[in-house]
Amino acid sequence: MQAHQSYTEKKYKEAADLFQSLVKEYQTQGDMLASAEMANNLSVTLLMLGKARQAFEAASHTEDIFKGNNDPSRAAMALGNQAAALEDMKKYEEALGRYQESADLLKNTNEKEIRSLVLKRISALQIRTGRKLDASTSMYAALQDQEKLTGKEKTLKGLLDT
Repeated sequence: MQAHQSYTEKKYKEAADLFQSLVKEYQTQGDMLASAEMANNLSVTLLMLGKARQAFEAASHTEDIFKGNNDPSRAAMALGNQAAALEDMKKYEEALGRYQESADLLKNTNEKEIRSLVLKRISALQIRTGRKLDASTSMYAALQDQEKLTGKEKTLKGLLDT
């Protein structure tokens, strides 16, 4: 698909335009699932362009479409996209809520690595907002979900174990 190729080649403006066209095309065809997927791709691309508000708007409510199609993994990814945009807009409390909902959805899937990444984002935001104890708990949960740990992560997990 040309939009994905443009994104891979870091031609973000071109990719955003193509993803936007695909969102509308799939909506016209009545394929809301494909439209939501393209909207999330658009969101990620807009974030790369530094357009956080537009990125948030692109991904807004797409999680509902994925939930309605019994796809918690993609619903969680949509919430993660929204959270990343909110974080860029410095709306940390709202971002934390979306990341937490994403992590909760991923808990019952096989997406342990993705859940680990989301929990690490939660931990970083909790540190940023002065919640160090909560951040430690989130990081510990992230490291428990992660299959392969780096040396630093093993040390950190050992410290958190105590």
